[in-house]
Amino acid sequence: MENPIPGVLFALAFCVSFVMGGYFFSLTKITLNSFLTINMISLMNSIMTLNFLFFCICTSIGLGILLSIGSFYELKKAYMISMPAYLIAVLILTLGLNLTSFFVPLIVGLFAIPICFLSLKKSRELKIFPILRAGAYASSNFILVIGATFFLVLLFISITQATTLQNEFVPQVLSVTVGDGTLSLSDQISLQLAGAISTNQVNTIDLMLDQEEMKNMINSGSNDAINFKQKLLAYKQAYAGDDFKKQVSDGLKNQKIDFGTELLNKFPFLTTMAQYAFIIYPISAFILFIFIENLLIKNLAGLIFTAIVKIIPNTESTENKA
Repeated sequence: MENPIPGVLFALAFCVSFVMGGYFFSLTKITLNSFLTINMISLMNSIMTLNFLFFCICTSIGLGILLSIGSFYELKKAYMISMPAYLIAVLILTLGLNLTSFFVPLIVGLFAIPICFLSLKKSRELKIFPILRAGAYASSNFILVIGATFFLVLLFISITQATTLQNEFVPQVLSVTVGDGTLSLSDQISLQLAGAISTNQVNTIDLMLDQEEMKNMINSGSNDAINFKQKLLAYKQAYAGDDFKKQVSDGLKNQKIDFGTELLNKFPFLTTMAQYAFIIYPISAFILFIFIENLLIKNLAGLIFTAIVKIIPNTESTENKA
């Protein structure tokens, strides 16, 4: 493509796609600290949104356009078109959309562009669905470079906060919501204890009512015995009710019983996990990053790249292209 206008349009589309992706990502409110916790409920809630889906789509479109630049132009021209556009996008994302915490992974993406183009060139040798697979492979390498940098940045931050992350590990475990998602693990433990107390009270009353002396007094027609039995049955009903369990649960929480210490005593592996929280969190974040990349972004980028290559004619004939 000797005409410079298509190159300008490609650069503009590439830049806009990445900026739009960053805009939708900023709406998710995800930060680096979102990954430094064992309680992933908030993070997963942010990921399972339309904003995050639009982020993935826009990013995939940007990658598809980036691959097309490498496919249509010889490498030197491709770099001249794509790198300034990417740098502008990064500046807009960090300064305009306040994604400064992701600046380092984003700026390293600048150096991933040559890797992306070279990967695209190398994968041209594929025989089955060569364009689609080449696009997916090249975009995967681009994202992998950013993901590896993201892991290192997160690891550095977590190491500087290692003591804090260790101390917060068990409280965060207790704060994890369970069941229908409205109760924390700490609340669930309180309710379990309250349920055990309730059951014990009910069993005690049943045991009293089952005593021979009680049965004999009732059978003899004693008013006091009959009234006492009715009181016991009323107590049994109250002890078995949800109001009593909630009252006991609230009382346990008000006493500020240290369930964290009890958990550590019962499950000592939590202590070990807490000590290595600074490495567990970055690894978990990197795995999640790669999972999303493999599941959606690279494949969608490959499809977009294939569509662009099929629709737009390639008139610049040179061997020095991706």
